[in-house]
Amino acid sequence: LTAFNLFVYWLIYGFVISCRFGGTCDICTLVVSVPHTIILIVWEIGIASAILQVNLIFQSLPWDLLVTHYSQHYIDLRYVHDFYSTWGPCIVSSYFLSVPVQVCMISLP
Repeated sequence: LTAFNLFVYWLIYGFVISCRFGGTCDICTLVVSVPHTIILIVWEIGIASAILQVNLIFQSLPWDLLVTHYSQHYIDLRYVHDFYSTWGPCIVSSYFLSVPVQVCMISLP
């Protein structure tokens, strides 16, 4: 969803503004792009926070209890835990690093 939203963002605001630079709809497009960028920033911070929260929850799970009593759930949770522990820090850092760039883009005239 985030990738599609960013694709739409760059397609509309990057391609349309570049092709029609100096036209009559520049101001309207820019006025719409500021709230859309703010929504993207809030979305990315929310997703990054959720991924951090999932990592914290996984670290506090009683894994030894899950192995002995809930072996099938342990296997399923282990796959999810491996995914979040491997890719979670990369996803979170990329989301948090994109926020200052988007804030700078909002402040450009």
